[in-house]
Amino acid sequence: TVDGKPAYSINNMTYNAPDSPTLYTAIYSDPEACMDPDLYGDVNPFVVNYGDVVEIVLNNHHDNLHPWHLHGHDFQVLQRTYPYGGFFDGYRNVSATPMRRDTLMVEPLGHFVIRFRAMNPDKYSLAAD
Repeated sequence: TVDGKPAYSINNMTYNAPDSPTLYTAIYSDPEACMDPDLYGDVNPFVVNYGDVVEIVLNNHHDNLHPWHLHGHDFQVLQRTYPYGGFFDGYRNVSATPMRRDTLMVEPLGHFVIRFRAMNPDKYSLAAD
């Protein structure tokens, strides 16, 4: 908790919600500025380029089940545990043909590893629609 309110962290930094939606900030900025994480404020942005491959490791340090959804992308599930098994000792149980999902349940005190390619249209394609 932070100041008595529930909080969570990403890369060991407490998540802060943006003052305005991130997509609006990107659409209404110039092309060079939209790739600068500082533009988005103190919200822990992670800016990726079109076509980048992104891998996410999520450790659930809580004792309850959580759904996890990635907006706008399907992802491959490389690894996941059932209750009680954080990602501390590297890769194991990686499927030769990882399943594709857009939502995944992260198990109590468990983890998952997902991978996706950033293939959504860029902000200029969205603004032109």
